[in-house]
Amino acid sequence: MSPPLLIVVTACAPLLDQIGDSYSSTATEWILTNGFENIAAVHIDKVDLSEVALGGLRGLQKLEPSFRFARLGDQLSLRVGGLELDDVRLPSTKAPADWARATTRALDLARAASSTLKEAPAERLFEVMFDGALAGLDRYSRYASAEEARDNRANREGFGGIGVTIERFEDRVLIVAVIPDAPADRAGIKANDHLLEVDQVAVDGLPIEDIVRLVRGPVDAATRLLLRRGAEPDPVAVTVRRALVLPPTASYEVADGIAVVRVSGFNQDTARSLGDILKEIARAAEAGAMRGVVLDLRANPGGLLDQAVAVADLFLKDGQIVSTRGRHPDSMQLFDAGGRDLVDGLPVAVLINGSSASAAEIVAAALQDRGRAVLIGSNSYGKGTVQTVIRLPNDAELTLTWARIHAPSGYALDRFGVLPIICTSGAGVGAAPLIDSLERGRLVGLTNLARRRAADPTSPGELELTRADCPWRPGAGSVDVAFEVAKHVVANRRIYASTLAAQAPLIAKSDHSQAAARPLH
Repeated sequence: MSPPLLIVVTACAPLLDQIGDSYSSTATEWILTNGFENIAAVHIDKVDLSEVALGGLRGLQKLEPSFRFARLGDQLSLRVGGLELDDVRLPSTKAPADWARATTRALDLARAASSTLKEAPAERLFEVMFDGALAGLDRYSRYASAEEARDNRANREGFGGIGVTIERFEDRVLIVAVIPDAPADRAGIKANDHLLEVDQVAVDGLPIEDIVRLVRGPVDAATRLLLRRGAEPDPVAVTVRRALVLPPTASYEVADGIAVVRVSGFNQDTARSLGDILKEIARAAEAGAMRGVVLDLRANPGGLLDQAVAVADLFLKDGQIVSTRGRHPDSMQLFDAGGRDLVDGLPVAVLINGSSASAAEIVAAALQDRGRAVLIGSNSYGKGTVQTVIRLPNDAELTLTWARIHAPSGYALDRFGVLPIICTSGAGVGAAPLIDSLERGRLVGLTNLARRRAADPTSPGELELTRADCPWRPGAGSVDVAFEVAKHVVANRRIYASTLAAQAPLIAKSDHSQAAARPLH
């Protein structure tokens, strides 16, 4: 599992107009220089650029297993197969540009001796080299190719599209879902429409990825789709003007007077769309039609840090939401609530499990520590670091870890994760015994939050002990025990109040204001 980013602080190096698959020593040196500079500047740990550079060369062995090198003082000896190559002089400085130049020189020599490396596309060389360069850092720092990076940016920031989901079914390409009020919906496109052409390009036989690229395009530009609908004999041509589309991440339904809110990720639109949902819930609560909220963050891999802060702020009136701490000065940040609670004190339970990560863990920890919600489920993933995204000159991205996340009560989320107060991972196939124990005021099922908050983040023993308190058991049982318990807790004010009290830490309100937090972009 590799949860996505939390924060995007894009260093926009000038983009190279054309790189494609062709190799250029000049372009390679420029891209490596930019990458090495950012790794040295922002990574959470101080890095040795010589190890980063040599790791990049080691990555070439994925393509050419016979490539070998050895560092002998200030010289780097190279070999491909049985052929010895010229030595490369290593820099005596720590300047990223010098190490990028030496790395490029070694790559040039290796390409001249290896037909495999010489024929490899430039982007493939960047992939294996940056993978090797980052391998010695941490498990979340990584490289994304230009193509993958474009998809990442579309998921975070939106894209020019029409608001449909396309899948292949047997020998047809179908519109399987249409986002409400998106351009396709307004143009009358419906789920189960058979897509035949996009701008006069026949789509049958094309990979889904290529079809998606045809449908997407510049915002406000028109695209013409040819569709076959149901049993109608003649195709229908529909012209749709693209708009900025953000994949929906928040939805809700009402069950037994309980608003069940599902947040699947954190993109640029999550807080806004969730805010609209919470306002609807508040209006229903005023009319006496709502007893509580269950916020389901299970299997939520996270997303943008500013959206996590904004989502927590929708439930909190004051106090700290989260702090981040790293080596770079800009990574030292503190975020406080801004005085809003859109559901005005309505009982809230948050569901988490072992797939709740990063931004989802920030929200869960903030609402737990601030006494605003009861956490139910199992221990979360433990993605407690912040990544920054660096856009490279070839339009690829480096994702670099640059800070650790701390809950309002001070504990670090990294590896340990967030512990719910009511553990349902050992409840077997039914919720009734756990609900009965809560009704009787017994502490069966309650976890040791004090131990979790006091745990030493550097101690493997404490990590193992803490995570064993409420381990995640994916797929255990056919009954959604956590959901059933959550509904009961928010509907019963006595149980809700006593459980809130049991999970409350001894922390003071923060003296900082949200205005003091560095703006995110």
